[in-house]
Order: sequence, then C-alpha cells, then structure tokens
Amino acid sequence: MFMASRYAQWMYDWETRLTSVDSNRVIRPLEWGVEWARAWPCRNGFAPGHLPTDCEHFLREFNRRIVSASDEFYAYRSLRTTAWSAGKFASSAPAPCRIPG
Repeated sequence: MFMASRYAQWMYDWETRLTSVDSNRVIRPLEWGVEWARAWPCRNGFAPGHLPTDCEHFLREFNRRIVSASDEFYAYRSLRTTAWSAGKFASSAPAPCRIPG
C-alpha cells in the first residue's frame, strides 16, 4: 500500500508541475473511442453506423461479452485475399480497418 501512495503523490506532483508550467491547457471531454469497436468481434447489438449514447455502459457491457466469449474475440481469422501490386503488399483484413494503408 505504501508504494501506491508514493506513486499517487508522484503523479499528483507531476500533474501540478505540468499545470503550473502551461498557461494554455484546455480541458476537453473524454473521447471514449467506441467508433473503433464497430467491427470488433462480440459487438453484439452495436449496429453499423450506430454510436451508443452511454459510452461507459457500452464499454462495460462489451468487455463483459469479450470476457465471456474470449475465444471468439481473440480467435485468429486469416486474411481473405492478398496481392502484390505496384511494389506494395495489399490484403483484405478479416475486420475492416479505419487506418488508411
């Protein structure tokens, strides 16, 4: 328990130093990132194009489903297609990827 309180104090001191140095800090609302979960396995009930209104509740329930069906969530799905074209490797991922290739 002693280590936890030392770490907590260190974090508090660190954040205090940061806030005292920056005069332009902006507090923004938390971005949950639930849009990244659209194509994940076990999403069950998260329709494409739909963003939940209570993100914390959604992520808690989603994690509960992931733990109860961890084999499905962590199962490997092989690539559907692969190709070498114009000096680049291209493939179709098992789940859509939002990061441009």
